[in-house]
Amino acid sequence: MDWEPIVAVAQIATGLATLIVAIFLAGQLSLQRRALDRAHSDAERELKYASQTRLDNLALARCTDETLTSIMARGRENMENLKGSVELDRFSVYLRQMYLWLINDWNLNRDRGEIKIFEAQLSQIMSGVGTRQFYSRFARGMFVRTAPAELLEISDRVYEELERKGVNAEETYSQDAIT
Repeated sequence: MDWEPIVAVAQIATGLATLIVAIFLAGQLSLQRRALDRAHSDAERELKYASQTRLDNLALARCTDETLTSIMARGRENMENLKGSVELDRFSVYLRQMYLWLINDWNLNRDRGEIKIFEAQLSQIMSGVGTRQFYSRFARGMFVRTAPAELLEISDRVYEELERKGVNAEETYSQDAIT
């Protein structure tokens, strides 16, 4: 009996089986990639939603807590208007959370890197003399340590436009100095 034709047919069958398995696995990889892309998009959407919820909670706290509202109003005018370390701490914690939210939004690319939106948000946060004092004394140091360089540059530029002078880096204190 001549085995060559049988071996040739077996090799062809093995090759076809291998090709079919490879095509099947490639299809599975494609399906898995699409599922991972969908899961990634869902995770990004959830992070952005959580970020917006955080901002909403900060705004709600300020609107519903009369003490915090009063502290923020006096502190925005000038940090010297705050009465004692407890008020300074509440003012500082609130603003620190606002800046951390902003850094988080930047890192999430929440507004698709739209610099004008971040400039407007920073302008709103730093609109008072006291909030600019807080930025130059405390928040800028946090930005140096935790924010991307581009966001630090934008923050400094907004500060300079509002204050009409540059940020003095030597005046930046440690965040621990206020707690």
